[in-house]
Amino acid sequence: MFSGYQRVGDYTDVILPKLQSLFGKIGSKLNLEIEVEKEWPSEVELDGIHYYSPKLDVAVGPFAIQGVFIKEYDKIQKECINLTKQLKIIHNSNFQEYFGSLHGQYPEFLTVPHINLHANSNSRCFLGVEIENKTDRKHMLGAIINVAALSRIGIVVACDKARFKALFTMVGYLEYLHDVNKPSFKTENVLVLRDDQLLKIFNTLD
Repeated sequence: MFSGYQRVGDYTDVILPKLQSLFGKIGSKLNLEIEVEKEWPSEVELDGIHYYSPKLDVAVGPFAIQGVFIKEYDKIQKECINLTKQLKIIHNSNFQEYFGSLHGQYPEFLTVPHINLHANSNSRCFLGVEIENKTDRKHMLGAIINVAALSRIGIVVACDKARFKALFTMVGYLEYLHDVNKPSFKTENVLVLRDDQLLKIFNTLD
């Protein structure tokens, strides 16, 4: 089950070198510089004005601050087919596990989202990771929206059971609002995993 990391920084320090190794190899193959940064500031400055945009706990480039990298992201995604396949399988399994724990009594406001990892093709980074361990629901909702908006592929990592369940409830609720034509935010490119599951995937890819 959960790995037991108490601090976001400790978990970040574990996954960062694994991402650097994986995308370093992909970058060399594609002759492309792929940066991997923690606490990546996505802030944009235009005409001397700083526009607000939140930080991601971990982000994989190339970073589209003032340019567009759709074609580059497409190439990287083709090289990441094994990674994305495993992420989708575990995410879908987690969702089924969560809904199964409700014993068929699904609240009206929960909808299982369809996963589309091309939904945000013109993103600011290729992959973004948000790590949730002690944050409240309001901040977790913000993390879901941030990683969906900024990333081609967004991953939200739960470090305990309470946040694991809360993340699925919020993703399902956002999907439900969209389905009934209410103002909402699509999260088709967001995958929810436990902290131990993401580590296991990276270890198999080493």
